[in-house]
Amino acid sequence: MRLSGLTACTEFHIVAYGYHCGESEDELEAEYIEDMIWKYTPPELNEVPQNHIDEEIFAGHVQTVVNAFGLFEEGTVKLTLTRQVAGLMACLNCVPAYVQDDNKDNIKVGKITIGTYLPLEGIKFPADLLDDKNYNGIVSTSNSNFQFVPLLTFDMEKASNYSSGLKPGDYYTFASNILYADEMKASFSLSESPESKTGVLFGSCFLCPFNNGSHHSKFADNGYATLNIIYYDVNDNEIKRVHLKTSNYSGDDDKALNSDAYQYDILCNQFYSIGTVEEPMNINPKSGYDTYTVRIDNDWTYVHDITSDIFQKN
Repeated sequence: MRLSGLTACTEFHIVAYGYHCGESEDELEAEYIEDMIWKYTPPELNEVPQNHIDEEIFAGHVQTVVNAFGLFEEGTVKLTLTRQVAGLMACLNCVPAYVQDDNKDNIKVGKITIGTYLPLEGIKFPADLLDDKNYNGIVSTSNSNFQFVPLLTFDMEKASNYSSGLKPGDYYTFASNILYADEMKASFSLSESPESKTGVLFGSCFLCPFNNGSHHSKFADNGYATLNIIYYDVNDNEIKRVHLKTSNYSGDDDKALNSDAYQYDILCNQFYSIGTVEEPMNINPKSGYDTYTVRIDNDWTYVHDITSDIFQKN
């Protein structure tokens, strides 16, 4: 990209952002706030925050000075666009048709969700211009009280054997051996189905990053980890809540809900996976709750570089 007509002896701040947009899709409608910061609020979040970002947004900032000749002093200026969102992926198998509640009663599962407990309504970017560069999610002002926010939802009525006289101990099965989360685009499909004898739940989305440090006790006091799997009955009543802990934790109190094992941050440009395509996670509660872990990839750092070629103005 070439810039011309630059005012001599002036300091410039350049902000750029990018995202994927097909020919038939609307452009990203970002709102300028102040001090070179932009805000993006996905349209579907205007009424009910769900912590989802529908685009993998990249953004960056560079500061430079134009000399007396109208050229950047450092020659070629390089602006790097980095990912402004977090990523979540779940690949789950051994989906139970019945789960025991706290009274040890076997209840038929009607829905399974993965979610958190802090409603967000969008992001600010570029994150490197914020005071806290890792957490650019905007906490919802319209929801002052904490509430559970579903991130990925799996409707068991879509199971191929939902009405087949299931009993406790049975697993749900799915057409083509896989059921995608409701939040995913209908056109999405994995190129290769994960290996599973019982059927797989798969979902992925981009998330608004947030700092759980300032909400640590609030999450735990209300019985939630940063991320949770929740089983519901056929009437949308909660049967069982399973807290997802991070596999990165190495402390001694990994059983305590208020420990860092369960109260971790959702960081900008990090990827959170619950199971993998190669090895889906068993979510039959009888498998043992210690197996419910989130793998955090700190190296999800692919960046896009934009280089500006500078030339002397005419």
